[in-house]
Amino acid sequence: MEFSPRTDLETNTYQKIVLASASPRRRRLFKKLQIPFTVMPSQLQETIDTSLSPLRVAKSLAIEKAHVVTKRAPHSLVVGADTIVVVGGDILGKPDCSAHARNMLVRMRSKVHQVITAVALVAGAQRTEVRAVITHVQMRDYGGHEIDNYISTGEPMDKAGSYAIQGLGRLLVEQTTGCHNNVVGLPLCELATLLVNFDVRLGNRSERLCMLPSGDQCPRTV
Repeated sequence: MEFSPRTDLETNTYQKIVLASASPRRRRLFKKLQIPFTVMPSQLQETIDTSLSPLRVAKSLAIEKAHVVTKRAPHSLVVGADTIVVVGGDILGKPDCSAHARNMLVRMRSKVHQVITAVALVAGAQRTEVRAVITHVQMRDYGGHEIDNYISTGEPMDKAGSYAIQGLGRLLVEQTTGCHNNVVGLPLCELATLLVNFDVRLGNRSERLCMLPSGDQCPRTV
């Protein structure tokens, strides 16, 4: 993918680009795009509609988060994102206590689960686009003491599925198939494609956006 959009931020119709998320992980990833942006958390009280498929749930929540912020910044291009973890067709949210986190990690042990992140771009009332990426994650056959030690760090408590692949949680993961950044919470290649579709000039080329911690290219799964 070559970035050759038709306009840049100086000639663009948007006053600013806003990331509708309080996540420091998404903020760090967004900076890789090398474009000016501000952060305005949506503070949305997330409600999962169990009648929808997991993919639809992620997309609807990403759009909803972006729309909430658009009301406060109507002339901005707003980026909303939502990440969910799916095991056996069930959506695992963020744990509300240590016991809840332990139950999730026990359930995922030795199994493959899916991480779905949806990214929505909203330009006022005129235009909304959303894409979603799915990554498959194989967890190790970790022991109960490993679970307890991990929970004692506090890291699982604000993470969907009760682990952070970019942190100590990576020690519980055997392998991933698909986009690594998607599991962290923001699939940069898909976000970059959406931004270019909205005529935003990016400061970083696609091959530099999705790199694994090892330095290898991150594969995409859409």
